[in-house]
Amino acid sequence: MNIKQIIQKWWILSLKYTKDNYTNIRQKFQELCSISLKYTKDNYTNIRQGLLNIKDKTLETETFNKDSNKETKKNVDNDDFDKTLEHIKEQKQRNKELENLMFEKTIIELKNGFIRNQANISNQITESKNNLTKEQLKIFYQCVTLINPIKDKNFNYYAISVKDFCDKLGFNKSNRTWLISELRKMLRQTFEIESSDGDYIGYTIFSSLRYRQVEQQIDIRFNNDMMPFLLALKDKFTRIDQVKYINQFNSKYAIRFYALLKDYRKMNYRDFEIDTLTKIFLLPKSYTTSYTRLYSKVIKPAIDEINKYSDLWIKEPKIIKKQGKKVIEFRLYFSNKSTQLSNDFFNELNRLYIKHNDFNFFYKSLWFGDTTNEPIKIDNIATNNDTYYQLFCNNITDRPYYQTPDKKAFIATIINGIFNAIEWKFNHTKLSQFNINKLQSNNDILETYIKYFYTMNQ
Repeated sequence: MNIKQIIQKWWILSLKYTKDNYTNIRQKFQELCSISLKYTKDNYTNIRQGLLNIKDKTLETETFNKDSNKETKKNVDNDDFDKTLEHIKEQKQRNKELENLMFEKTIIELKNGFIRNQANISNQITESKNNLTKEQLKIFYQCVTLINPIKDKNFNYYAISVKDFCDKLGFNKSNRTWLISELRKMLRQTFEIESSDGDYIGYTIFSSLRYRQVEQQIDIRFNNDMMPFLLALKDKFTRIDQVKYINQFNSKYAIRFYALLKDYRKMNYRDFEIDTLTKIFLLPKSYTTSYTRLYSKVIKPAIDEINKYSDLWIKEPKIIKKQGKKVIEFRLYFSNKSTQLSNDFFNELNRLYIKHNDFNFFYKSLWFGDTTNEPIKIDNIATNNDTYYQLFCNNITDRPYYQTPDKKAFIATIINGIFNAIEWKFNHTKLSQFNINKLQSNNDILETYIKYFYTMNQ
């Protein structure tokens, strides 16, 4: 629906009012309808502002009516006064209908809260200059999970309960003043991008963030200018597989570094020029002259948080370029914890198997293969005329779950399946005897996984 149709519909709706206090409003709509005939993209802002002015005028009229009613109440009987109050209620409802008609939006109500975990963002946004706080960065990345980058062609309006919104982000839902303040600040935040040829452009992130007090609901919509950076992403984009890790970070620098490393997810290191880092992080200029200060205030705390709370493991930075004594560039080596842990688990369990030299070492272990929906128990490992190594599970003896003539591949499949089963158990069940959330290093987690492996065989 174009702006002309919106204005005309609202005008027709307003004609239903015959009260004198709406005369000015009808006249104003006539003027706006004339303006809309000359509608262009450039004058849209003026037309929209006119609509908002009308809304303000309506509210002023409503306030006038309320004040007038105080005097009227002294001179009219109760029935007349009740009719006046009823008229005010109808007027409020009409104002709400007019407002919804103006924006003509279809709201997707998120009855189950945030259900997607993945956020895809153009690397131009990941590498942009911005001054978002840690709370604002969490809001941005969590809201991006609402977008389906494959199916969505445009941005939608979303409505989510205040409780679900705050619970997911770790905010205090009872602090209404603080939450509204954050939403207001978020509407003013931008991502700033400068091209190599000197062009500069700033993008406002959201077109609207609305807090509904009565419904206890938050309405969300991204700014259309953000479409190239969040929709139809084919290459050169940052994929955050689990936004939950970002929500656990306590500093904005941990969030920024995490996203920048995820941008290089197909590699195992990324180089950072200190001048560029200082610019996009909006750090004090003193950090460019003192690597020690930059390391202690920004880099080291971010690495510690990422290693503690996320799926990445980062090594200490390596200085790769200096200008005299001044550090110009450093490198961060990183790996996916799951991949590294999987490799370590395989090596350790394979070593223990070689030590025992017996397939019974894996007996009663849980195993999670490509064809199973959840972990199943290993019942037996056998050979078929010394030709195939066979794996039997879940008391099914007439057919193996897996078989191969290659013993090395067979052992690898068993160990990897056991690792996947343990991962599943820790992610989907509460194992009180193993508090995995308090473990901070891969070695601690590996030791816990091996310990759990032995409990399965008892």
